[in-house]
Amino acid sequence: MIFKAVFPGKYIQSEHALAELPGLVNLFGKNGLILASPTVKKTILPECNRNYVGFPLNVEEFNGECCESEIIRLTEMVINNHIDVLVGMGGGKAIDTAKIVADKTAIPVIIVPTIASTDAPCSGCAVIYNEQGIFESVYYQKMNPEVVLVDLKVIASAPSRFLVAGMGDALATWFEAKSCIESSSKNECGGYSTLLALYVAKLCYDTLMKYGKDAKIDCENHIASSALNFIVEANTLLSGIGFESSGLAAAHSIHNGLTALNETHSFYHGEKVAFGVLTGLFLSSATPEEIDKVYSFCEEIGLPTTLSDIGIHEIDKTQLMKVAIKACNPQEGIHHETVKITPHKVLTALIKANKTGQKRKLTGKKENNQKFLYVNKNIKLKIVELSDSVDIYNTINKQREYLSVWLPFVEYTKNIDYTKKYIQSILDSPDDTKIYVIQYNDSFGGLIGFNKINKINKCAEIGYWLSEPLQKKGIVTKSVQVLIDFAFRKLDINRIQIKCNTENIRSKKIPQRLGFHFEGIERAGEQMSDDSFVDLEVYSKLKTD
Repeated sequence: MIFKAVFPGKYIQSEHALAELPGLVNLFGKNGLILASPTVKKTILPECNRNYVGFPLNVEEFNGECCESEIIRLTEMVINNHIDVLVGMGGGKAIDTAKIVADKTAIPVIIVPTIASTDAPCSGCAVIYNEQGIFESVYYQKMNPEVVLVDLKVIASAPSRFLVAGMGDALATWFEAKSCIESSSKNECGGYSTLLALYVAKLCYDTLMKYGKDAKIDCENHIASSALNFIVEANTLLSGIGFESSGLAAAHSIHNGLTALNETHSFYHGEKVAFGVLTGLFLSSATPEEIDKVYSFCEEIGLPTTLSDIGIHEIDKTQLMKVAIKACNPQEGIHHETVKITPHKVLTALIKANKTGQKRKLTGKKENNQKFLYVNKNIKLKIVELSDSVDIYNTINKQREYLSVWLPFVEYTKNIDYTKKYIQSILDSPDDTKIYVIQYNDSFGGLIGFNKINKINKCAEIGYWLSEPLQKKGIVTKSVQVLIDFAFRKLDINRIQIKCNTENIRSKKIPQRLGFHFEGIERAGEQMSDDSFVDLEVYSKLKTD
């Protein structure tokens, strides 16, 4: 047996690591090029330009998908412009593309991840998708990156959902390493796991369990804490070494299978890998204690535990079989599990994992007490909590003039105590009110929810308001659609109603876009803060529509 392990040439992590970039580029070449994601080009590189005196930054914007056409475009650019060192800066797909292009052109590559969402920065392999985002193949480079440069301050400034997705990716490392050891399967280097790689994989798992929750909280508050430092290292370095030098198994194969369904494409790699971990627990006959521990961790930090959390709201076995068949492709790592894997077994495990997640979301007699509803990679809905009082009050207080035109309660929201009492009344009420915070890129955006739920008549009314700077992005329309799906499929609702001020054009467009029926005018339906009454347009949608 040949034991193999691979590592990046240098790994540098600190709060101001980006200051090291000019010296590192000069160490490897004279004509460097930075491949940057659009966000990096817009928000991070301008700051670098001010700090890198005398160091010109040649920048090319990444087109968004690690696919053959983008690889060919950039390879030709590197050759034609005589680039001798490539810097990949951004998220997983941008840095994977940089690694492939550098390998094809035989030049050094420096990787600068700006989010801690995957373990791709350290690895000597990269995932290629087609232009529609469907997994195609894995590309293996001759060497791992020469340098991985991680600026903790930059990571702490990014939305915490990226960090959580990275924990989902890292969560798979130990379970897949263990499967490869138990089944005597080869790792991604073409050999067998060394002791070092196996212990790194276990350290990765232990670090997640110990620091994951605190790191998420610190990232939400943009604090470059010790906990965040440990989790960024776990997501990036420990997981990177652990997966590549110990091997892959069920979790990543199930991720690859999930890419066959369009509804999963707006969710991050690590979020889908996390559900792959949960599915893998049922393939490997994990103990109830282990299943409980992993589900509890996912629930605690906000990783998906049901198929609806990754966009699959309707369980269609025919569609899920496509996932299972793709996951069982002969070259997939799922065959490194200790049992014989078939599409039928994967389908069964997917359904079991989903049902387990659904059951765990039931609390007492309150059905479907789901803390998060995921809309897409930028938007999620979170059940309102007392801790949200500050964000709600501050937003209302800063935008009184704009919000008071349509919302009568703005006039009465004179201090934070009023907001706290409002939220507490929701928390204390029976299950006839369900209000969510709209989170856009993990920041507060507004409120949405079911103002009234009539269980006897199986009907509900949806209300919403959104911060002015977030208008015209389709946030409320997409969020209302998720609430509609949730109400019809999970709450056993038959009729949903939305009422809009007749003068509120933007608000009326939402039910109109979503296929609601206009029922008529409710005269003097709402009293405003100046004691005047306004008419409301009433829209409805039935489960059978």
